[in-house]
Amino acid sequence: MKVVDWAEAENQPFGLELYRVENLIGGLTPSGYQYRPYHRGIRDYFRECVLTHLGLMDEKERGEMRDKLQVVSDVGILLWTLRFARNESDVSTYDMGYSEALLQTKP
Repeated sequence: MKVVDWAEAENQPFGLELYRVENLIGGLTPSGYQYRPYHRGIRDYFRECVLTHLGLMDEKERGEMRDKLQVVSDVGILLWTLRFARNESDVSTYDMGYSEALLQTKP
């Protein structure tokens, strides 16, 4: 399954854009990445909707897919950071700090 990333008009494997959910439930502040109140509930609700839409009813399958969704979300963060990089000087300090914050603060 693939989805279209309309913001950058790319056809990417399912899940690589899931990191954008983190943008909805938190943001980078001068003191680091801060989540909004109720971020866990919002993230959990979103993931449960995805699992239901995929037709997964067995709790073991749902647990395995939750883990996979986390991995592809993290890969999406890294790919977003490196999207235009040909070498390390092409990655901005802001992009790297943002990605590091997201990867380190995920609950």
